Amino acid sequence: MDQIRISKKEGRSIAYYVFMGCLMAAFTAIITVCMSIIKSRKEEAQDMEKIMNTIYAYLAESTEEEYNEIAEKIRQDLVLGKYYAKNKPEYLDYIPNTANDCVAEEHGSPMLLDLNTGAAYQLDFSEEEEQDGLSVSWGYDEISETGIQIVADFAQKSKRAEIDSKRGIVSVQRMKTLFCDDCICEILEINENTPLPELILFSGEMGKFYPVVNGGDYRFGGCQVEILYQESGCYELTTVS
Repeated sequence: MDQIRISKKEGRSIAYYVFMGCLMAAFTAIITVCMSIIKSRKEEAQDMEKIMNTIYAYLAESTEEEYNEIAEKIRQDLVLGKYYAKNKPEYLDYIPNTANDCVAEEHGSPMLLDLNTGAAYQLDFSEEEEQDGLSVSWGYDEISETGIQIVADFAQKSKRAEIDSKRGIVSVQRMKTLFCDDCICEILEINENTPLPELILFSGEMGKFYPVVNGGDYRFGGCQVEILYQESGCYELTTVS
């Protein structure tokens, strides 16, 4: 093999260019990250300015008789908006908790909880439900436009919940009237990236929350819960006791 000899001067030159190349790459990466952060902060500032201007506009046009209507407009147009949805935990402390009792603490058996309405759908069968045939019940969440239909087969000791979600939205204001702050923080963390953030499973016996996600398979005491995705926005939750 041919041998290549490099002088000390050439070696120092190569080392210098390699060092400068690495330095430039690191500098470019830092600049890119900084620009991304600056852009994100600028967008947040613009969003906040838009929110405040909208609030000012609503308040400026309102009369004493219109306060309730204006509050509803603000809730629908701002609280349920994309900006608020991305930053729920940041604003939790600014919203007073008015819940007399935590909805989650009221239930011992496995439940499917609606975070916007506080509706609790029992997943297992109680001792009082000793009957034959089928029973059908419905629920609706007007905020997230989510419909729930539950079919209970008493002979087979099974329940099937069909969930049709249109918007996948959670109102922290509503949660602040239904749940304690500790539960709210835990629920929002668990449901952060779920397709059905307005619903959560709760086991009173274990004192834990579980997300409603495709492929979910949970056992709560003598109750087996399976969750399957059916079609766009639709899920099926099957329970066997």
